[in-house]
Amino acid sequence: MTVIDKVATILLLERNEKLKMRKQYEKELAELPKGTFETQKYGRTERHYIHYYSGDEKRKRTIYIKKEDAPFLQRQYERSKFLAKTLRELRKDLEVIERMLRIANKRITQKGIGELPKDEDPNRATPPNKSSKAMVAHEIIPPQAPMK
Repeated sequence: MTVIDKVATILLLERNEKLKMRKQYEKELAELPKGTFETQKYGRTERHYIHYYSGDEKRKRTIYIKKEDAPFLQRQYERSKFLAKTLRELRKDLEVIERMLRIANKRITQKGIGELPKDEDPNRATPPNKSSKAMVAHEIIPPQAPMK
């Protein structure tokens, strides 16, 4: 088994794990309420509201929430927000994994790939030139934009 085969196997396992996580998170998110939770202060009192868009009307609706129901609903909306963020990150990760798998699949199907060329040293620190068929990390993983 070549190095590329091993990398592809690891990528497939990682992809399958992320797909399971995505399915589980999407199921849990579907059960949570939609919209946003808001707390407004009026003098010394706090009032809690839920804002959401109703089905076909495309109109924003606002519902007042009783004080005793607010902590439970607030936790649900926080969980919903967390799951939505996690799903976005999972989708980005899956895109990168799919891209890497396509590259690995191209290299596996090409003749003689998976081994370093005879004239190259595997411990060399500098990347090989473009004509080399050696697998290099910077070719597989594209540079990412800095986090905001």
